[in-house]
Amino acid sequence: VYKRQGSAYVDIARVLLGAGCFSECVSMTKYLEYNQKFYTLILSLKFSFLKNVRFVISVVPIFFGFCLCGIVAFGPYTDSFLDLDSTAVTLFALLNGGIKTTKFNLKGLKFVLFKYLRKKKKKI
Repeated sequence: VYKRQGSAYVDIARVLLGAGCFSECVSMTKYLEYNQKFYTLILSLKFSFLKNVRFVISVVPIFFGFCLCGIVAFGPYTDSFLDLDSTAVTLFALLNGGIKTTKFNLKGLKFVLFKYLRKKKKKI
């Protein structure tokens, strides 16, 4: 019925699929709450949720500043740092150890700082 990509039917189907997955997760947590074996999991989720939200709220300004620094420092040299979205994706991948080298085309950028920080071999 909906085969065209980007049509209204596809968007409605995606929203309904997301809502179905959300309701399944809620019902699964209700089941785990009544199951005695998994009740400790629900208790740990309840007690740690607010601490995790506080941590995320406190880290967001630091990551936003890190993204702005990436845009200013690397924006003129590569396409991965042109806007805030691509910069956030690139820096998040690099922070987590992801390989971003296929998209990370540096156009003539020389890392002068790394050149001086490397240990120089002594000539004997």
